[in-house]
Amino acid sequence: MSHPIHAHRQPWFKSAFTAGSGIMNFKPSVLGVAALATAAAALLAPNQVFAVEYYLRAEAVSFTVPTGGTSIPMWGYALCTASWASCDAATVPGPALAVPVGDPELTVKLANNLPAPTSLVINGLIKPMTPVWNDGTFGPRGGDLTKRVRSFDTEAPAGGEATYTWNNPAPGTYLYQSGTHPQVQVQMGLYGAVTKDASATEAYPGVVYNNQATLLYSEIDPALHTAVGGTTPTYGTAAGPTSTFDYQPKYFLINGKVYPNDPIVELTGGPGVTLLRFLNAGLTTHVPMIDGTYWTLVAEDGKPYPWQTRQYTALLPAAKTMDVLLTPDAGGAVYAVLDRRLSLSNNGLEDGGMLAFLQYAASGTSGGGLSGSVSNQPPVAVGDAYTSVQGVTLNVAAAQGVLANDNNTDGLPQPMRAVAVAVTVTTGHTSEGGTYTLNTNGSFTYTPLAGFTGNDTFTYQVTDGLATASASVTINLSTPAAPTSNALDNFDRGTVNNLGANWSQVVSSVAAEPNLQVVTDQAKAMSVGLGGLAIWNTQFLATQSAGFESVTPLNGSSALVLKATGGTTSAPANYVRVRCEDNEVVVATMMGGSNVSIYVTQATFGAAGCATSGTLSATVDNKGIVTTFVNSAYVGGVQLPNVTAWQGPGNIGLQMQSQDAIVDNFSGGS
Repeated sequence: MSHPIHAHRQPWFKSAFTAGSGIMNFKPSVLGVAALATAAAALLAPNQVFAVEYYLRAEAVSFTVPTGGTSIPMWGYALCTASWASCDAATVPGPALAVPVGDPELTVKLANNLPAPTSLVINGLIKPMTPVWNDGTFGPRGGDLTKRVRSFDTEAPAGGEATYTWNNPAPGTYLYQSGTHPQVQVQMGLYGAVTKDASATEAYPGVVYNNQATLLYSEIDPALHTAVGGTTPTYGTAAGPTSTFDYQPKYFLINGKVYPNDPIVELTGGPGVTLLRFLNAGLTTHVPMIDGTYWTLVAEDGKPYPWQTRQYTALLPAAKTMDVLLTPDAGGAVYAVLDRRLSLSNNGLEDGGMLAFLQYAASGTSGGGLSGSVSNQPPVAVGDAYTSVQGVTLNVAAAQGVLANDNNTDGLPQPMRAVAVAVTVTTGHTSEGGTYTLNTNGSFTYTPLAGFTGNDTFTYQVTDGLATASASVTINLSTPAAPTSNALDNFDRGTVNNLGANWSQVVSSVAAEPNLQVVTDQAKAMSVGLGGLAIWNTQFLATQSAGFESVTPLNGSSALVLKATGGTTSAPANYVRVRCEDNEVVVATMMGGSNVSIYVTQATFGAAGCATSGTLSATVDNKGIVTTFVNSAYVGGVQLPNVTAWQGPGNIGLQMQSQDAIVDNFSGGS
């Protein structure tokens, strides 16, 4: 039988032979524990005793989220040599503990590097226990009914040690975990898998398998982890949580990883039956489901079923273990295993969570023998080029993002993801001082350095979860030229109160405003004083309908807006001549030339420009970028939101937001 596949290195254990010459200590390297235990068992005479002993150390670790690079505090177990002389890095889940076939005893020695007492229990294995009360004492509670159990068994105090021994452990798959304050410490990451086989070829009597894999399910609630293991812990205080009643997991893990960071589980060995060991260390129920085939349920909690059922799901409540047998198709095969309860997101982002793939070796002979494995080929990353405008934040949707021209060459089902290079978070700096935020679906937001024009670049990686490839993104920034105006409809200071046939005035319903006055140079006293919208590069309000008529200023004052109402002209450029006492107005562009939705950009005038009736113009390009000009000089722009396929330029409206602002002349372009 081939050795099992585990996510961590095989554990160290000590074997004691009472017959022969004393004690033999050894540490396996490339041999799997099951194979090594089988070899050791074959050496035993009938009167020999074979005992396995593990040294673990509990300590703080961290989990880095797949998007954003945030680090979440966790607790884990490290595998150590005898007497904790040296230890591997702590992991979540903890190292897999395998009990050799026929071994009558399992001993785990635990050192505690955590700030709180902890203990270790194995659900389903019989052991006399010594519960610890919440005041740190143990033994009968007596008449003190205020005592509550804090730990199921003897604790290792902070900085201390404890030893746990199980006699005659039965074959099966078991979950080991902290027995102290388990709703918190298990959630923090103190858990792992224990396995024991009935024989060299059987998981249980009569349950034969050829290879195996372990899939351990768990979750992370970042708020709880921060309250327990953060820089300033608040769990149990008046300011923090005191229980897990409000448990809200955001990340869903298989073998300590979330998709797409969990690699394909590649099963090795001869053709035949695979034993899948499922364990749930989380606080919620999960339903593993295999896509494209069936498996056979053979045991749960280390107890074989008297009958076996064939289905494509398995019910896995909290603390449950379950063993299933899977017979793959002949030749190479890849099967998706997912949580049917749809824990398939990473903190609300799709395409994540509890999803893994089982990959079987490809058949290399006509007789079905396995001579080679299906090899994953790296994805192909192709460089990308974009154009934008000086000073404008560019938003690129996934359909036009960095993954649009990349491809996965091997046809395996794992989708590609984009990640930033040389940074620990998805937000990075470009070659010319700009910044970008790259999403795993290839979409990104780029903000150039103020005043920069030319080519700016950043590098990204595309990954399929197993291999990566890199490519560069180039963004060319230019200063736009002022548009040329064509007459659409005009009014000027000689036609007082006449806006022209194609323009009308809209006043919000919050409060009535006087009619907008079109005045002469000497008639400033007739100007309209408005409350003023404090808006810069944002929509009005997400909860409002998009029409101008329903716009409500953020400060509660009424809004005075001009809009084009006649005809269907979609103007590439619209000009507004303004005179103002204050130095700002807002240009609002109606997307697609209709009263559907609006976006605003602010243009700032110098005092002299306002006093001499400067000309304000704006235009929108085919990417939805609105650029604004004062006296034909570019003053800034903004990209319209949620524009992926701009159908053409839009009409433009004007909202006066400053005290004592006056429209001097108004003209539109065609």
